[in-house]
Amino acid sequence: MGRGYRRVHLEPAGAQHICANRPGARPSFGQTGVESSAMSRIRLAASLVGLLLGAACVPPPGDALEERIAEDPTLLRIVDRGELRVGIPTEALGIGADPATPGREASLTTDVAGWIADALGVEPSFRFGTTAEILESIHGGDLDLAFPLMPMTEGAVRSTKRSYTAPYYVAHQRLLLAPDTTGIDDVGKVCLFGDARTQVPVENISPGLEGIRSNDGQGCARMAASGVVDAISAPDLLLYELEASLPGSRLLEPSYNTEGYGAVVQYGETGLAGFVDAVIARAIDDGRWNEAFEARIASLTELAAEPPDLTAEEAGALFPRGLPLE
Repeated sequence: MGRGYRRVHLEPAGAQHICANRPGARPSFGQTGVESSAMSRIRLAASLVGLLLGAACVPPPGDALEERIAEDPTLLRIVDRGELRVGIPTEALGIGADPATPGREASLTTDVAGWIADALGVEPSFRFGTTAEILESIHGGDLDLAFPLMPMTEGAVRSTKRSYTAPYYVAHQRLLLAPDTTGIDDVGKVCLFGDARTQVPVENISPGLEGIRSNDGQGCARMAASGVVDAISAPDLLLYELEASLPGSRLLEPSYNTEGYGAVVQYGETGLAGFVDAVIARAIDDGRWNEAFEARIASLTELAAEPPDLTAEEAGALFPRGLPLE
């Protein structure tokens, strides 16, 4: 992949919810990684339970994250290793991140990864790359978890290449008006980019619209800036960066589809996927997800936060037919 792993300390948004006495602190496990027997891992998980139940880090009533760790070999291996290897997409400002670019060091996905690592008592070790690159690393066993920027479909969820978590983000196809376009009635030509398989054709949005497809958002941005098109259509999580970079552009609230974006783990690692789901659900309940949206995305758009509320199966069922297994 070229970029390799980077141990970058990024304080997750909402970290104050993790530990009352030490904001964002991660428990220390002493001999983590030294002992490798099943019994030592169970003792390690038991230590985690004790730490989580301490006065500084009291889990919510009924929390069962520590039980998940003690019962799952993959989670125990990650705790033994002392780090969670995470693939972060470099696309889409606010969602993806790239520490090599000033202002793009942290994002919603690095925040989510930080919450998961905190819940395990380990450090996140980030690998940054394109969606294709981080998926390749998941398939090759080089990552525990990755956040690809691709919508979930039934074919994807049923794939035997990887397993999905529930969505960490729910996006909608919308229209971004070009700088010189005053309203929807002035839209004639629309540039589209993203996954065409899940997008609504622009002629279905409004009669008379003409769609022009681009390979990426920058191509659409150039056409919008030069007046070739009157609007851009794509999932909103891909439009935030364009809205911020095109002065005078405006992202409209009406939406035309719903897409779930989930994290992926190595195929069959259902214990890790379930753990991720539980951590994200807790972050939604205690407000950390909304805080991360405010910290990473709210400055890019006027759209309100929409915490995800779909399971992986429900997200896949949004696009059930005509899409092959991946």
